[in-house]
Amino acid sequence: MKTSSKTPLILSLIICLVMLVAMCSYSVGQSEAAVITAMGKQELENKPGLHFKLPWPMAKTSIINTKRQIFSGSARDIPTSDDILLSSQVAATWRVTDPLAFRNSLGSLTEAKSTLKSLIETNQESTLRSKTRQELFSTKGMSSSEKELLQALNNKTQSNYGITFDFVGITSFNIPASNSESILARMKEERNKEASLILSKAESEAKVMRDQADTKKAKLLASAEAEARRKRGTSLVSITEQYEKHLEYSDFILFLKKLDALGEVSRYDTTLFIDPNTPIYDVLKAPQKAESK
Repeated sequence: MKTSSKTPLILSLIICLVMLVAMCSYSVGQSEAAVITAMGKQELENKPGLHFKLPWPMAKTSIINTKRQIFSGSARDIPTSDDILLSSQVAATWRVTDPLAFRNSLGSLTEAKSTLKSLIETNQESTLRSKTRQELFSTKGMSSSEKELLQALNNKTQSNYGITFDFVGITSFNIPASNSESILARMKEERNKEASLILSKAESEAKVMRDQADTKKAKLLASAEAEARRKRGTSLVSITEQYEKHLEYSDFILFLKKLDALGEVSRYDTTLFIDPNTPIYDVLKAPQKAESK
């Protein structure tokens, strides 16, 4: 009888003890952080495991999910700075990096998702409106736009909400069918303008190169002609000097030339009846003795 009368008391003590432990303890998961508010002060606990605190209402615990979250936006029609309507879609990943700031600003993931959706769409529109179609579709235009959008979002969420975006990407770009023909016509016109500018620049550069080549050619020709005149003058001087040196032997040279000519004429068996004073044959005459005075 005594044992049975103590059973309810023991059960009551066990229940009270369990409730006390539950009120004075909390657990933190692997991708969680706890914000403990006690006597108007807040403390952060992000170490996984079982922790103890003062019982409620002296201390309150808020568990914050720090796991990476994924945002996938819907397609939105946004005009570029050159009035081209583009349908774009944005995806992003984010997580809570400052649980205290997050707890005091947004408080829950539901509120955070609603706020971030509006913030992402607003910055998506402002970023794409500042770009031209050519900038967006260039080699580095897409990546630079994504970096700009990521930086703009982090500047607003890190200090205000304790949230950091790890990635922001433009997943799709489409041109509405109603604008495709006008866009293609404008693209063709722009390409023709660019081609005309390139052709004009090339012709201008070619003209400059031709003028430079003509100038260089004229200089080379003038230099060559001057060198030729100098060499001709030097040659004439040399010939004159050589002629003057051999002038005293001119009779002997003339005699040798006549002998060569006579040998050329007399190669064949020929009998000639000519005046001995005939040029060339006059070498056959005996030289006249000088008259003594």
